[in-house]
Amino acid sequence: MNSKDSPLVSVVMPCYNAAQYITESIESVIAQTHRNWELIIVDDYSKDNSVEIIQDYQNNDNRIKLIRNARPSGSPAEPRNIGIEHSTGEYIAFLDSDDIWTSDKLQKQLAKFQEGDYAIVYANYEVMCEDGSRTGKIVKGPAFTDYKQLLKYNSIGCSEAIFRKECLNGCRFKKIGHEDYLFWLTFLKNGGTAANSNEVQLIYRERESSVSGNKVKAAKWTWNIYRKELGLNILEASFCFLHYVIKGIERHVGV
Repeated sequence: MNSKDSPLVSVVMPCYNAAQYITESIESVIAQTHRNWELIIVDDYSKDNSVEIIQDYQNNDNRIKLIRNARPSGSPAEPRNIGIEHSTGEYIAFLDSDDIWTSDKLQKQLAKFQEGDYAIVYANYEVMCEDGSRTGKIVKGPAFTDYKQLLKYNSIGCSEAIFRKECLNGCRFKKIGHEDYLFWLTFLKNGGTAANSNEVQLIYRERESSVSGNKVKAAKWTWNIYRKELGLNILEASFCFLHYVIKGIERHVGV
């Protein structure tokens, strides 16, 4: 089977004190029906036994690689950037160390790339509680999005997306609030379209301690991205922010 039929996917997983959940996340990568992958786990100076768990997997599967930071960076931005730098795949996918993929995630998303000239493919997801119990709540994104649409609402989550490495153009994560939102905006700003696989391919763990859980902080981070990072004028930023608030309300009430 040639690389076109089975391209290498680099899976980048940031880790910090994730011993409670990381086993499930790693197992969901190992279970992928698309077998040609490398898992790059970047440990951000964990104080629990995350590293020992990762090393056990590493000893049994040479597709799993561990990189250890010499100090905590305090954000998933740096570990993701390190993972990107060490990636060797044609495609890159992110998976947070507390989330879970469905077994067909990579296979079906790679197939989606063949349907059009897409830079990114993302997915729908199901929400699970912090203890791992499934809620049955499905969050669906739009069929397609681009830079202009993404400005109004962040419909691409890190753990649900996969992208062509050749489309990166030097794009990296910045250590700010909503670093993932800025990453996808920067990625698509120079053109390109992202497509939804239109299937649930991620089980997202909703944690009370999540950095994005504070809605007021999240709103401030979004405004900062519009005004400071992207340089939108006050009218443009206000227009986008209004859409952001409306979408947030719709998502909260399940519209």
